[in-house]
Amino acid sequence: MKKVILVLLVAIAFFGCIKKFESNLKPYVTLNQNEKQNTKINFLGVEDQRVSKAVSKIVDENIVIEEYGLSNNLKVWYREAFIRELKTADMYSNGNSLYTVQVNIKKLGATYKKDKLDKKNMQVAIVLELVIKEGNRTKTSNITINQTAYKILVSDASDFEDILNESIRDSVSKTVAILIKKVNSQ
Repeated sequence: MKKVILVLLVAIAFFGCIKKFESNLKPYVTLNQNEKQNTKINFLGVEDQRVSKAVSKIVDENIVIEEYGLSNNLKVWYREAFIRELKTADMYSNGNSLYTVQVNIKKLGATYKKDKLDKKNMQVAIVLELVIKEGNRTKTSNITINQTAYKILVSDASDFEDILNESIRDSVSKTVAILIKKVNSQ
């Protein structure tokens, strides 16, 4: 009996100390903020142009202590999210259409500052480039999402998941809203 209790205590201590080294993005759920459109676009996809593939980091006095990646393929996740949102707005087309659209991921990063004691010790910055082509004309727009949050303590990648999921979801919805505005203003 003592051996069983000892094994259970060791197992609890071991599993309690396991650290998560990658954040996980939840599947995209359409926000239904964009009305149905009459304009169809040919969505070319998403390119990941980030310099660093790390999406979150813990910083103490301007020194990076830990960096974390994603368990998801960001390019695939964004592509599926944009297709879902475009289909909801009735804009998605596989074939010939007047407009072709590509989205480039320029920046995606969350930072937790251990030494910062105010209510903005966690910050997320996302920059997407929206490229719209109509014939030989090209329009580009940079979409920026900046969000802040307060966390008492961050111990691993899972502590970044809530703010990353919210920010990335917002970036998809905002990008499609800007796309609708750009296409309808031409």
